[in-house]
Amino acid sequence: MNHADHDVHANKLAPAKQQGNTGVYMNIVPVTVTAGNRAFNTYALLDCASTTTMCSVKLMNKLNLTGVPIDVTLQTVGNRPKCVKAKKLSPLLVKEIDGHDDCIELPNVLCVSNLPIKPNKLPSRSSLRKLSYLSDIDFPRIHDGEVTLLIGADVPEVFVWEEFRKGRSQQSIAVKTPLGWSLMGPSLTVYENTSINFVDTNPLASQIERLWRTDFADVPSICDTKTSREDRIARSCMEDKLKFVDGHYKLPLLWKINHRELPCNQKLAENRLRQLKRRLLKDDTLRQKYIQTLNDYVDKGYARIADSPRSPNIYPTKWLLPHHPVINPKKADKLRIVFDCASKSEGLSLNDALMSGPDLVNSLVGVLTRFRRKNIAIIADIESMFHQIRVKPEDRAFLRFCGGSMEIYLHSQSNMK
Repeated sequence: MNHADHDVHANKLAPAKQQGNTGVYMNIVPVTVTAGNRAFNTYALLDCASTTTMCSVKLMNKLNLTGVPIDVTLQTVGNRPKCVKAKKLSPLLVKEIDGHDDCIELPNVLCVSNLPIKPNKLPSRSSLRKLSYLSDIDFPRIHDGEVTLLIGADVPEVFVWEEFRKGRSQQSIAVKTPLGWSLMGPSLTVYENTSINFVDTNPLASQIERLWRTDFADVPSICDTKTSREDRIARSCMEDKLKFVDGHYKLPLLWKINHRELPCNQKLAENRLRQLKRRLLKDDTLRQKYIQTLNDYVDKGYARIADSPRSPNIYPTKWLLPHHPVINPKKADKLRIVFDCASKSEGLSLNDALMSGPDLVNSLVGVLTRFRRKNIAIIADIESMFHQIRVKPEDRAFLRFCGGSMEIYLHSQSNMK
C-alpha cells in the first residue's frame, strides 16, 4: 500500500476513436443515488476490476456533500501508481431507477475530480423490439445523463446476475442486476466516437512520463541507476572518510581491495622528464608557461617541495607521476599540466590500483531540461576544482612528480588522467 489511507486499483478508461467499427457496451445502468433527503438520477458503471467505489465531483455537489480530503494512490492497468487528491464521502444509497424501494448501501465512496466514462449509446426502442431476445426488456434512459458513479468490487451484491439474455455469437448480451438491466458487448449501432476499456500498449506516454520523472527528480541520478559492487564500495568509502578541513574537502585515494603493490618507477619518470625538457627547450613560450604553472602550484599550496632527506624513510616506495602540458586551442593562453596516472611500470599503473568510483556527473540532457523549472538559472565555476581537494598524507607518496631540477613535489590533488 502506497498510502496510509487508500490504495485504489481500477481499469484505465479513456476515449478512443474508431471509424467503421462498432463500439462496446459496458456494464452501465441508470440508478438513483440518495444521501439524506437528496436524490439524483445518474448512470453507474459496475466495474468488478475496481477495488473501490468512486464518484465524480458533479454527483457530490448534486447531493450537497462535502467529504473529508485524503490522498489516494490510483493504480491503473499498465501504468505506474499515481497519487491523486480525493474526498471520502459518507455512505450513499443506490437503487434501480424507477424501480422498487430496495436500496444497496455504498459504505465507502471516494470522490475524484472526474470519471472519464461515457454512457452506452443504446439503439432506439423500436430497433430493440426487432431483436427477439431483447424485445420485452425496457432499458430506462436519462436525458443528457452522465456516468458519475463507479461501483467497485467492494460492493459485491451489485454483480449478481438475476437473469441474462443472449443472441447470436458476438452479439451483445443483456444482464439483469439488482440495479436493473444492462447491455454488455459489441454495440448494436455503428458510431464513430466510442468509449472503450483498454490496456495501453503505446510506449510514448510512458516514455514522456519517465523523462519528466528522471530529469526533474530531486535526487542524484546515481540512485536510479545500477551500480557495480566496486562502485558501491567506493561510494561508501567516500561517504565514511570524507572530511572538511580548513575550507577544503579531504579524501583518501580509493585503493582497490588486495591490489598489487606498486613498484618503483623513478627511472621511467625521469626519462619522461628528459623528453619533456627537450620539448620545452624547443619552444620558449611553452617553457615559460610550464614553469609559471608549476610555480603557481607551489605558491597556491597545491604542491610543495618534498623533504628529500626524509622521503626514503617515510615513503619507501618511489612512485612518481610523469606529466606533460595540454593547451586547449580555444584557450591558447592557458596551459594545463596533466599527470599521467595510466603510465605503467612493470605492467602496473596507479590507475590499476585505484577504483574508478561511480559516475556522479549529472546528465547534460537533465541539466538543460531543468532550466525550465524556474525563471532564473544560476551557473558557477570552481577555480582549479581538482586542486581544491586535499589528499590524506599517507596517500601523497603516490602523487609525487619530478620538477625541472629533479626536486620531488607533493601533491594535494591534480589533473590526473
